[in-house]
Amino acid sequence: FSFIDSLLTVRKSGTTALKEFLSLHPQIRTNRFESGYFIREDAYREGLQSFLDSLPVRANGSKVVIKEAEFFHRPISALRIAAISPKTKIIAIFRDPVRRLLSDYLFMQRYGQAPNAREKTMSFPDLVLQSDSSSINSSWGCVSRSIYAQHFHNWLQSFPRQQILLVDGDRFQMDNPAEILQGIERFLGIEPYLKEEHFLYSPTKGFYCSRVKGCLKGNKGHEPIALTPELENNLRSFFKPYNEAFYEMSQVDFGWE
Repeated sequence: FSFIDSLLTVRKSGTTALKEFLSLHPQIRTNRFESGYFIREDAYREGLQSFLDSLPVRANGSKVVIKEAEFFHRPISALRIAAISPKTKIIAIFRDPVRRLLSDYLFMQRYGQAPNAREKTMSFPDLVLQSDSSSINSSWGCVSRSIYAQHFHNWLQSFPRQQILLVDGDRFQMDNPAEILQGIERFLGIEPYLKEEHFLYSPTKGFYCSRVKGCLKGNKGHEPIALTPELENNLRSFFKPYNEAFYEMSQVDFGWE
């Protein structure tokens, strides 16, 4: 038995859209908000029952699928989930690490719960580069969260590889998501339901939307930052060895430049 049938994770990679699209399936129950239970010490000290009370009700063979985007880069979450729910299936969605990094920066600029965040007052180049050189500042959280190999290694210490599904977030954003969602249906062992006709492309948003629920609200699908060729090449050179390590570790080649 698993308290959580599946976890959707990886920050700024499409977890919100993935959760919304999966929730169209009649056998899937999703969380309304991210409680952060396994990484928030105050909540964790309250005990497991408070977390269980926040979960959607499982009924008629349904699966409880929770979205917690922050968990992937927080190693304590893998340890704590495995301790109480070792059969949980992990669905990790990944974007090109440079694109994810840029999205993370833009998110932090508008994130209301971090009023003193450096991203609100400093430019992207000033944060991403070391102050005394052209080297990438790997200590900046937005950069370190894109070093997937480091975080994926932590999850492999707690969950077997066959219990972790990797999703191509760039393809999920650009193509009709039905094929990827059908792969998730098989991974979760539920009846096939989601089809291409459930989704339509929005030229104004630049991504696919649900025909039933409409498009994601708010700042989803924001305009990316334009990088100079020199800075983009610098970033891609920095991430290249980490990407290759991730490909080898996961046995999935995402083909990022």
